[in-house]
Amino acid sequence: MEPLNEKAIARHLERFFGKSKHALFATGDGVHVYIYPPNRHRSFQTLVTMGLSGFEMPVPESQKKREEFLHVELLTRVPEDWPIPRATGEAGFWPYAMLSSLAEYAAQQKVWLGPLHVVPNLTSTPYGKPFEKGSLLSHALLLPPAQENAEFARLKIKGKTVRFLQVIPITSAECSEMDRKGFFESIVHFLDDGKIPAVIDPKRPSAV
Repeated sequence: MEPLNEKAIARHLERFFGKSKHALFATGDGVHVYIYPPNRHRSFQTLVTMGLSGFEMPVPESQKKREEFLHVELLTRVPEDWPIPRATGEAGFWPYAMLSSLAEYAAQQKVWLGPLHVVPNLTSTPYGKPFEKGSLLSHALLLPPAQENAEFARLKIKGKTVRFLQVIPITSAECSEMDRKGFFESIVHFLDDGKIPAVIDPKRPSAV
């Protein structure tokens, strides 16, 4: 699977994140994960998929501004000292596996990944187990990118829109709280006060 326009997307990412250090891990569908290192503006690494935007998602016809949700790439943030794994199973690999498994899920199962969607850990058996031993994080919450310039979230390419969605791992208790109360009555407050951080912290306690 090819991105909607790799050169245009790469230029867009470089504008906001600087130069990519590596491209790591290709899924069976050809989706890579690009690594953007910390810089003077960012004290964390940013991991971004490249290739998922080549798949047109089956967004419901009833969705408002449907055309803006058809093509997406995913990103997540890890601490600046997070190890860069070279192979499956090495220390620090799971955020890459989280992004790539979401991309495979969308393309192979032909499902829509959009803002406020929550997906259980797809790399565990059964689904929804913690991403890492000793961690409570077990579900992926998709959101508009936190603390990014408003221009970053959408990229127009020849009349089509590529949206960038941030993947934030949450706990099963936080997922249940969101199911009961809704995002704006529960999770959004934990994001605002930092109890659910924008940069992955696998050892953090549940906010619920």
